[in-house]
Amino acid sequence: MTFHLAHALAEQGYRTLLINLDPQCNLTIYGMDQDALHDIWKAEDAFVDDFKSAQQKLTADDFNNLIGQTRSVHFLLKPVEDGVDDLPSLPPPHRLANNLDLIPGRLTMHLYEDAVARRWSEVYQGDPLAVRTVTRPRELAIAYAKQFGYDLVIMDTSPSLLAERPSTLAISRTL
Repeated sequence: MTFHLAHALAEQGYRTLLINLDPQCNLTIYGMDQDALHDIWKAEDAFVDDFKSAQQKLTADDFNNLIGQTRSVHFLLKPVEDGVDDLPSLPPPHRLANNLDLIPGRLTMHLYEDAVARRWSEVYQGDPLAVRTVTRPRELAIAYAKQFGYDLVIMDTSPSLLAERPSTLAISRTL
């Protein structure tokens, strides 16, 4: 449904961004060439294991080249999951169609969901990392909308995350 809704909105002229937060990655798998997706994931493997360590192994230019290309949503969220600084800039989304782009999912997103679950109770205590972990997907949606001029951002979340957190952002109209 998310895939078809986004395409319909894009055909109506709305600049639309899809963010695939579901670890099943169906939205990404339906929308992207498998070889291109494999290349994205392969370049990120070390970062998903330990973001800071992987970043330190690259020169600044190599890291900037890496984030100058489409990255998965887990790569974008991994600095928060690991409790390190955010990315210095937003990698470009993957173009699916006219007016329609995608931040690809990654099968490892269950690790981020686990971090959300572990830190959830700490949000109410005002723990900065917990708050950052829970709010970062929405912050990314807003940042991408502003930088790339999207009218709508649609987040495809896992069913388990929506069931536990009914306030999860599903569709956001940017102003």
